[in-house]
Amino acid sequence: MFTGIIEGIGEIIRVRKTGSGLELTIRLPFQVKEGDSISVDGVCLTVKKFSQGIGAFDAVYETINRTTLAEARKGRKVNLERAIPVDGRFDGHIVLGHVDGTGKIRGLSKWKKGVILTIDYPDELKPYIAEKGSIAIDGISLTIAEVHRNTLSIALIPYTVENTSLKYKRTGDRVNIEVDVVARYIKRIMEVSSGKV
Repeated sequence: MFTGIIEGIGEIIRVRKTGSGLELTIRLPFQVKEGDSISVDGVCLTVKKFSQGIGAFDAVYETINRTTLAEARKGRKVNLERAIPVDGRFDGHIVLGHVDGTGKIRGLSKWKKGVILTIDYPDELKPYIAEKGSIAIDGISLTIAEVHRNTLSIALIPYTVENTSLKYKRTGDRVNIEVDVVARYIKRIMEVSSGKV
């Protein structure tokens, strides 16, 4: 489990196709060990190898097809967070690293001292997205400011922009979206209660 508070930005230094998907080699800004769970742009991956600041991860086709890892390339900057320890401080919100879908950046506009990030999201995520609700974008815990049809807006403070991969994003870029796990369970409960499933 993660909190959506990004610990650092990594850089993909190699992408290699394998029989089951992709092997990603990433320069990491912190120490890890083999078997650790790491959120890479919001996708929970397991450290396969680690040596001298370089980590190797496998991503299977199911993960690739559901996330922006399909666009992984050498030089790409990615958000990184280690799994939260049981006795760790909990900031942000509960983030599982299970991406629900991808969205597309519609705009990044300056607002006072921050930035308004506007994202188009897929229809199937509509039931889970609400104003003032939590959402993870590329693994970052954020609060939704406004919702309009298939578009959501988020007010970013300068710290968030400067300390995540958002500073490298441009209009048209795809991002990983993970909805609030509480909203996911509420929808499931309502479906079961109404006899829809």
